[in-house]
Amino acid sequence: MNQEKMGQFIAKLRKEKELTQYDLSELIPVSRDAVSKWECGKRCPEPDCLIKLSEIFDITINELLYGERTTKDNSDDINEVSVKLYDERNKKQKILKVLIVVILLLIFSFLVYYFMNTYNSLKVYQIYYEDENVKITDGILVTTNEKLYFNLSLVQPDYNFEYIELFYKDKNNKEKLVIKTDAKNIIFYDFKGYNGYFDFKDINHIIKNLYLRIYLNNSEKVIKLNYEIDFSNDSLISKQYKSESSNQIINSNNELTDIENKIKNNFLCNYDFCTNTYKEYELIYNLDSRVLNISQIEENKYEYIFNFRNNQLFFQEYDNNNLITKFVIYKGKRDCEIGNCYNIEENIDVFKKIINSIN
Repeated sequence: MNQEKMGQFIAKLRKEKELTQYDLSELIPVSRDAVSKWECGKRCPEPDCLIKLSEIFDITINELLYGERTTKDNSDDINEVSVKLYDERNKKQKILKVLIVVILLLIFSFLVYYFMNTYNSLKVYQIYYEDENVKITDGILVTTNEKLYFNLSLVQPDYNFEYIELFYKDKNNKEKLVIKTDAKNIIFYDFKGYNGYFDFKDINHIIKNLYLRIYLNNSEKVIKLNYEIDFSNDSLISKQYKSESSNQIINSNNELTDIENKIKNNFLCNYDFCTNTYKEYELIYNLDSRVLNISQIEENKYEYIFNFRNNQLFFQEYDNNNLITKFVIYKGKRDCEIGNCYNIEENIDVFKKIINSIN
């Protein structure tokens, strides 16, 4: 359809009727400006206006759209005007549909890309360790796709230390020094690509193999840091958390268990710890953290660490102060982190016997 040709035809028909643009606009009715735009080819009349124009000028709508009266030479073309117009509009609709599909695919691709790069990308770990001499507090590790934050505080042991080293063992069991300091606090942050402290692509392995070496005057103490994931954005639906005051513990189970009450009643307790022995094992219960540490008195080969707050059990086996076996039981799942853990059931039975011995 030639819109300019149709406009000139409307102007010609109007003049044949000796009508002004204002007169024509009153007959339809539309504004005079609308008639002017039709005749200039700037706008096409609406369907109801086309019907009215065809009645006023006594012509068919096809003739109006074609811009000429029917003759022998153009009759076929005029009869096909509506079909061509329909095909033209249908083509535009198809193009519009294709554009909509492309836009939707682009939006979907972006959402998938965004989801893949943000889902489970934020993780918060609690880093901790505690025995009769050393206690780790405020241990936290936050990892994102772009940045890493680390904070750890060492409560001063009974003896003075010269300095401490934070290191991890890589997949070849080689030590990789992270930081060395004579302060009790270790605080740093790292960026992806810079990898000044940790290699981001191995972060899961590093977290499971973090160590602290404490240098003394004539000796050193090496401890493997424990970790527990505190938060990760791995939920598709936002979780709701109840508001708690800052002096409340994180775990919802704030009441002492029966075993803890028995420990307080039967162990030798001071302000911080409760201690007792069972056969070759020494039991140390921390009143503040609610962690029970069970270790061999002489050989110091086996160690159990049980957290009453979340019912998490760590078992660690040493050979000449080197950690050779470690498994974790948490929420019914058994995770063998180091070694083959072939004797896991046997060690669990030993732990149960020790717990049952608490009267």
